[in-house]
Amino acid sequence: MGKILLMMLSVVVFGVFSPVSAEAPNGQITIRVKGSDDMAGRVDTFSKVFMKDNPNVSVVVSGGSSAAFPDFLERNCEVLMLGHHLSDEQKNATRAKGIQLNERLVGYGAIAFLTYPQNPVDEVTVEQLRKLMIGDLTWKQVGGNDEPVVVVSVETMTSDTRMFVLRDFLAVPAVRSKVERITSFRTIAKKVAETQGALGFCRLRDVEGPQGSEVKVLKIKNVPDSPAVAPSRTSIADGSYPIRRPFSLCFDSKGDRNVEKLVDFIVSKGWTGAKPQK
Repeated sequence: MGKILLMMLSVVVFGVFSPVSAEAPNGQITIRVKGSDDMAGRVDTFSKVFMKDNPNVSVVVSGGSSAAFPDFLERNCEVLMLGHHLSDEQKNATRAKGIQLNERLVGYGAIAFLTYPQNPVDEVTVEQLRKLMIGDLTWKQVGGNDEPVVVVSVETMTSDTRMFVLRDFLAVPAVRSKVERITSFRTIAKKVAETQGALGFCRLRDVEGPQGSEVKVLKIKNVPDSPAVAPSRTSIADGSYPIRRPFSLCFDSKGDRNVEKLVDFIVSKGWTGAKPQK
């Protein structure tokens, strides 16, 4: 009887605390990857290449930032995709769950800042941009028209672009300038173009196509004496554009070795190079 109870207890403890990937009876390993919508497409493409060379591994990638971190804490996914820095509170939460956090930088993306075409302002410093966003400066104070700043923001629970701007770049819970809220990056250029005093932000890819011609993309100076740099694939890669967001993959170092192997593979491919062959 004692041996049976011991065996049952071992099963329960193992099931609750062992951070392993889901393994099917045939030995197939499933690695669940969740998080940043901005990373999901590219990570999925790399994962398909990885699976061709590792037929015993199935990788399932899904975007959606709002539920991804809680899922990671509860071991409902093995890899967390992040488009912003983890907060100290989040790092403490992983430790409390017994997760040995390994955060791997994959690459960087740029945040583009947009204004309406008639705005005479072409460039600002990083500090001026922060103050414009939070309401400490007006356009006139940086060489523009005598008008207040209207921040155009994509307000969705899954927007880790917005989270990066508010928490990592501005370090504030919310902007104090007037805010026009929209629900999709696909419409941000149009909204900025038609809004007097607008200052919007988006991912670089949102203004790389025809929609980019509708607005003025601001050049950014790191400090007043430095050159003003426009966001581009080149200025992201060489670090000359000063407002870059990190793209990272997080996992539990105590988990299945195949998880780290997958992350190593994606990191080795980089983020700004050519797309992998399928």
